Amino acid sequence: MWLIAGRLKGFTLQTPKSGTRPTTDRVKEGVFSHLESENMLQGVRVLDLFAGTGALGFEALSRGAISAVFIDSSAQAIALLRRAAARLRHHPAYDPATMHVQIEKIPAERYVRQLARQRQDDQQFDLVFMDPPYALTDAEFDALLAQLVQSGQLTRVCEIVAERSAESSTPTPPAGWEIEESRKYGETMMWYLVRSQS
Repeated sequence: MWLIAGRLKGFTLQTPKSGTRPTTDRVKEGVFSHLESENMLQGVRVLDLFAGTGALGFEALSRGAISAVFIDSSAQAIALLRRAAARLRHHPAYDPATMHVQIEKIPAERYVRQLARQRQDDQQFDLVFMDPPYALTDAEFDALLAQLVQSGQLTRVCEIVAERSAESSTPTPPAGWEIEESRKYGETMMWYLVRSQS
């Protein structure tokens, strides 16, 4: 697997032997075309929950994001993410002033609870990727989404990109949020959530 565009185009990412469901290039192209059309990549701070290979977070860095926090509970996924971050520092396009990477081995639900307690202005996020295992129930996903919004760590312009099975129910937007757009790619469904305009 590799990054498909931007300053890190061609940078490779290893896939864990099991336990992750890498986002396909077709889905990535759709996601990042949407985000670029809304100018949601340049200078943004990214949170990649259930990061897996880190494909979405690293792709965002490649296309102009200034920081990415990768969260996963899998030891194997975290090890590969740390290796990728180490290789990134030797990439010709790497700039420590504009590419900050943070990797934490912690369940996404616990990390989101910690965010609510920390309330740090410098740790607010402009873009969030949520690609949980399909085993996560619709109710559990909606609860995590609500906790994330209630944490107070999402900026006014933040966009949440949710990736789920096409058989999943449509996410319930937290109060003050709405689904801006949804797209289906085979067995994968993408939802884009933003703050309500009203």
